[in-house]
Amino acid sequence: MRKFTLIIFLIGATLGLTACQSHNPTNNQAAQTSSINHTMSTYDLQHQYVAITDAVMKPVSLVNQHQQNDDKQLKDDLDSATQKIDQAKSELKQNKTHQQLTQALLVYRKTAANLLTAIKDSDNNAYSRQFISLDRQAAKLAKKYFNNHRPDSLEKVLKYQAENNTYASGNVLNTKKFQIKFNKVQIVGTDDNQRVILLTYTFHNKSDTPLTPATILNDYGEFKQDTTTLQEGEPATSYQQSNPDYTTAQQQAQQAVAPGETATAIIGLTLKDKTTTVDYNGITPKNQQPIGTISIKLTTS
Repeated sequence: MRKFTLIIFLIGATLGLTACQSHNPTNNQAAQTSSINHTMSTYDLQHQYVAITDAVMKPVSLVNQHQQNDDKQLKDDLDSATQKIDQAKSELKQNKTHQQLTQALLVYRKTAANLLTAIKDSDNNAYSRQFISLDRQAAKLAKKYFNNHRPDSLEKVLKYQAENNTYASGNVLNTKKFQIKFNKVQIVGTDDNQRVILLTYTFHNKSDTPLTPATILNDYGEFKQDTTTLQEGEPATSYQQSNPDYTTAQQQAQQAVAPGETATAIIGLTLKDKTTTVDYNGITPKNQQPIGTISIKLTTS
């Protein structure tokens, strides 16, 4: 099996369905057929929902934790998950009750199967699409049928991704070592009648060594309007004199933040124009691979 490297986004206990074992295939098939519940309750269907999710989250956890180098373990988990969701498909197709929910679960099971295929094929793009689709479907199912109760295995995966994966999305740049969250945007003038965008952000150091916000922000990406790379710029002197918080945040951007600490910093960028969206294109410094984009739409008065 080829090595599978997950870039984004961007664990779990297993509550799997087990098949009966027999030395006689015919008897085994008959026994499974006769034991299938053709009139599943909502509780039974929720069990299917959890079982499908738990089965697929086990190989996903290996990918998330970058343990996919253990090909045998990953293959075993993929085979086990495939067997469990195939059994779920068989049982759901024979159910005669709660047809709307049953059909929704069959679609969910199909997405789970697609996610497993993406892992088997080492297809990063397909993996990302299918995981996002599975997460959205899980949320809709939970909201509509299961009192917003989502499987613990999925919640655990999402928490792990939020804390450990490297990504740039929404207003967050996150890695295992730090998190940057943009929380304020201002557009102001300069002394030479240009415009700068001021981006205030919090910097949380999750590592065990001091880190400097401005250095990290520069190492992990660049700001652009279309194809133009934006250069740092300062607001007018009058703005700086009347806004002492700006000076404090600007100085903090250049100062190391101790392990476990959070600081507020700011960056100013000279704009190419007043309307084009500003994009922060995130990359991993080591291999220059993209990790996502943070888009900042400009508003004009």
